[in-house]
Amino acid sequence: MYPRANTALQAKPSSAFHAFSGRSTAFATTSPFATFQQAPIWSTSANTLNGSHDADTGSSPTRAFLESNPLAAASRSAAVQKVVTVTGEEDEEVVTELKGAKVFVKRGNRDFCEGILGNVKLLKHKETGAERILFRREPVWKVTMSVRLRPTVRCLFDETQGALRVTLKEPLEDTLEEQLVVYALRRGKSSRMEFADFAEAILESARSQEQSRA
Repeated sequence: MYPRANTALQAKPSSAFHAFSGRSTAFATTSPFATFQQAPIWSTSANTLNGSHDADTGSSPTRAFLESNPLAAASRSAAVQKVVTVTGEEDEEVVTELKGAKVFVKRGNRDFCEGILGNVKLLKHKETGAERILFRREPVWKVTMSVRLRPTVRCLFDETQGALRVTLKEPLEDTLEEQLVVYALRRGKSSRMEFADFAEAILESARSQEQSRA
């Protein structure tokens, strides 16, 4: 009998290396349950990570993930949704506006408050045609004055003092009584000409209200 040849020891494949590289080795066996081979992370293209479309399915990993996770899709939609601020002026158009004006308010028997700086507008409703004076204080743009022009509202422009006075009765809080309120508008940071033009527009609208009543 011939002597049996020495058989070389076969090297056992390293499972650690296989897991690290993500590639099959010459010694690895094919699993009947494997449907695809995953590439190592460093060989994955940026397009795949960013959700590029698959050539066969026409879908992307990002899209598939969002479709299978409704909560994640809702969170993503809320994150990109724009915030819409409601001002209450959506149904109105600006007739005239004065920036950097000041308003002094007197309620009942009390003295005038200190001047409040802000922007004042004459607004007109797009459907009804109703007009109102709206003053928002800087820098928070909180409403300080909102007066709808009607025959019971008196508007007077004092050129000597450079003030536009708007006088009306407003209800007291938590009561059925009314008190006399005077809003005195001054030009503030605006020019004399700008303030005069704004005051004239207010007076013209007020006269139109009186004529409609007659």
